[in-house]
Amino acid sequence: MYNRKLLLLASLCVFSLNILVFAINQKEKSVTVFCTTDVHGILNEKEGGIFGLSSVLKAEVEKSGGYDKCLIIDCGDFSQGSVEASLSNGAIVFDLLKLMKYNILILGNHEFDYGLSHLL
Repeated sequence: MYNRKLLLLASLCVFSLNILVFAINQKEKSVTVFCTTDVHGILNEKEGGIFGLSSVLKAEVEKSGGYDKCLIIDCGDFSQGSVEASLSNGAIVFDLLKLMKYNILILGNHEFDYGLSHLL
């Protein structure tokens, strides 16, 4: 049963990327790509945390012409690494990344830390 759900999830990811490539190929335009990885639930203020990341990302998106001209991707391992992330099983970081208007969240190995059913 888990293999079917994982296969469905992988198929949806591939399908979504194909739609994105098709849409970009339909009309030439400039797109700025921002990519983060291994955020690891950073909610601390010591290094700026996710709120510092949010401020920097927002400023860079504005310099690039706005969210409709940007593709924002995280390459995984965002759901664990801080007390807050662990206590919420990664949900708080996921919600914050959605608020930061990420377009694509790629799964890393730590997104499976709380089990496949939680991930789905």
